[in-house]
Amino acid sequence: MLVRSIQRVLTAELEKKHTGSIVVLVAQRKITKRPSDVYKLQKVQRSRTSTAVFESILNDLIFPCDVVGRRWRCRTDGSKVMKVFLDARDRKKIESRLPALAYVYKLLTHRVVTFGFMWNPKLQQVSSR
Repeated sequence: MLVRSIQRVLTAELEKKHTGSIVVLVAQRKITKRPSDVYKLQKVQRSRTSTAVFESILNDLIFPCDVVGRRWRCRTDGSKVMKVFLDARDRKKIESRLPALAYVYKLLTHRVVTFGFMWNPKLQQVSSR
């Protein structure tokens, strides 16, 4: 992604310009609907599926950090909450922004997410990036 190379500098400058605000850059992506006609049915690109789009939105939101684990929690009322575990090395940089990032993710995807930091490095999964 072209923005990733300058994203740190750009967000730092925009946050400096707008004090007290959290700046987030999210790329514009499109989710394609599967065609209902059997004869027009073809494979949907992986990057255009809702799962891939929501994953990349999450990666855009927490860009300086890496996701080291994900867990889905199903509540007794049937709702689902995604727990995202971030790398503990970036805790100081991003911890104050996490409630705002969870709120932005909820607005963009209509999914509830909670963020945490992995306390045991042996439980970490390999990042997709």
